[in-house]
Amino acid sequence: MQNRGIGAVTRQGASALFLNDAQRAIFTSGVLRWLETNIEQFRPPHQHAIETVAPESIVPGPIRKAFGELGAALRIVIRTPALRDRPEVRALVAKWLSMADEQGVFVDVEGRTGLFATHVALSVAMGDLRPPACTKLRERLQQVLSRGYVDRIERNAWQKLDLRYYFDAAGLAHRLPTAPVLLRASSLAMRPELPYVRDIDLYAVTHILFDLCDFGSSDPSPLLGKLRPDVEEYVQLALSMCIAEQNWDLSAELLMCRLYLGFDGELERWAMNRICAVQHESGYVPASTAAQDKPDARAPGDFLEAYHPTVVSLFLLAAEARTLQ
Repeated sequence: MQNRGIGAVTRQGASALFLNDAQRAIFTSGVLRWLETNIEQFRPPHQHAIETVAPESIVPGPIRKAFGELGAALRIVIRTPALRDRPEVRALVAKWLSMADEQGVFVDVEGRTGLFATHVALSVAMGDLRPPACTKLRERLQQVLSRGYVDRIERNAWQKLDLRYYFDAAGLAHRLPTAPVLLRASSLAMRPELPYVRDIDLYAVTHILFDLCDFGSSDPSPLLGKLRPDVEEYVQLALSMCIAEQNWDLSAELLMCRLYLGFDGELERWAMNRICAVQHESGYVPASTAAQDKPDARAPGDFLEAYHPTVVSLFLLAAEARTLQ
């Protein structure tokens, strides 16, 4: 297995890895086509919609979560020259921004504190997708943080690292511990044994790594320090396990981590081709092949079943493109 470090893989050296040009074109077009076709299903509730709970008790819910994740993916995609100028990407960005405006996603930043993390993540995406960033919105978000509540309530280390990443990206002052302190307290420092690991534990691993390297924009080695060799091995084994289990959602996230850690070997090539091979003809990527056989499984292609691995595939395409640069 080869590790050449962040940004050190040349186009010539990597061109034989991952997907060939025809595969990449089909996979990319399929992902973007499915997202364009289903974009209205990402539309979040209007902030003036009648709620049955107090404003501070409103939580994101699956559709707000889907909308935020699409914005986060588009934010990373526009960093990638190979993707950002595609007409489908430009159309998705324009539609995402228009839905954010039409639904008034920032109408009650001050009252709906249960949505504060979502509001911050949306503001980061919007600031990158439609610069310059909104100064007044940042001031409103800072006023909420300055109450001394949101960044001080009980959360696990993963959640705090995720919050810190988005608070810092939004330019907000906060009282969260430093990333090294949170990393030492997280499950990435003491990883669950793989025979007993839950999906949520592996999502914690992937998201912590995403935050530490800003989705491949920086080398996480200085933060990982002596943990890096063990983390590399853990992600490698977890990726192989998830492919064997036909868990394509986690396989894509773990593959992204391998690329962000600088790996470009046979495992990564195999994983990318396996994920490409399970793409549905309509363009979505299934969350898990095996899970579709369970009695309580959502129907294949159901929006809530299909959107997340498909959005993750958009992140993955950006990660692969960065590796090939």
